[in-house]
Amino acid sequence: MDYGFRHVPKEEDHDFLVVIYAQLFRELKVKPYTLHKWNKAGKLYSELLAKFTEAGPAYTLPVEWLRRHSEAFEPIDPETLRRRLIEFTLQSQTVAWTHIGGSETDSKEDIARIRKDWSEDRNFCYSFYCDVLDVGAPGWTDAETWVRSGYCVGGRLCLPINLLYGELLQQCTFDEFCDAYSSSSLIRLMDQKGLRDMRDLVPVEFETVLSESPRRISSVWYLKTYVMSRDARVKAHLLAPYGFRVKGDMADRERLRCFYDRLFADLVIPVLDLLDAVNKGQLFECLIKIPNFTTKDERRFLRRILKTEGTRAS
Repeated sequence: MDYGFRHVPKEEDHDFLVVIYAQLFRELKVKPYTLHKWNKAGKLYSELLAKFTEAGPAYTLPVEWLRRHSEAFEPIDPETLRRRLIEFTLQSQTVAWTHIGGSETDSKEDIARIRKDWSEDRNFCYSFYCDVLDVGAPGWTDAETWVRSGYCVGGRLCLPINLLYGELLQQCTFDEFCDAYSSSSLIRLMDQKGLRDMRDLVPVEFETVLSESPRRISSVWYLKTYVMSRDARVKAHLLAPYGFRVKGDMADRERLRCFYDRLFADLVIPVLDLLDAVNKGQLFECLIKIPNFTTKDERRFLRRILKTEGTRAS
């Protein structure tokens, strides 16, 4: 569920698609949860085209772009997808490798041999470079990278974070980035490189997450990443305090995921308030007190599913 990005090979088309989604959220007031439903139902392209067409002449350029690139939203067969993913991985590794000072003549085997002696943190940073330099951001399914790098605070609309990291990676050395990441000081590195104004455009929680990353991150950020994409790979113990039982009913699990997704999309409660409520044993009470948010049926569901007495979240 990549929302068309994997199917637009040209950088300028990738950037224009980012602009389209930014306009959709900011100007046309479409909720991320609504976009997710369109994608899940296989109606993403038709709904996007209809929404921008209805918006009038001011959105002629997005309409024209969508009409020219309908193939970006078409399903792809598994074998073609597998082949493209291999090509994409090799391409992204080459781009990142040469950016950090590696030789253009190094093969994938050479790169793998060198990386074998690197620390876990340094390898993580290299993988992050691969994602940012090639497509602008980590994939949503890679929850660990999404959370450790702070993308989790932006949800589905992460353009300001994309731009911030894109600029940082151009201004700092790879060693500087790795050292800052390992010491939880990426924010200081950004400010040292003159990026404070860009950083002010991202959610304030970005600084909170990066001050905890990579080893002390609150579990609620993994929750937010998981509910944004059901395919996100998140360890079960991080989700359990929020009602996701390892052996729970799958229908209940999906309903709870969609509930949290709506909760985060509508910004009706600060994210860290959920963590505080869990650790006080008051998650259910916290959720039902949100004005005009839960229905009677949802409150019955939450009372049944949020049996987390004695469970604390990290």
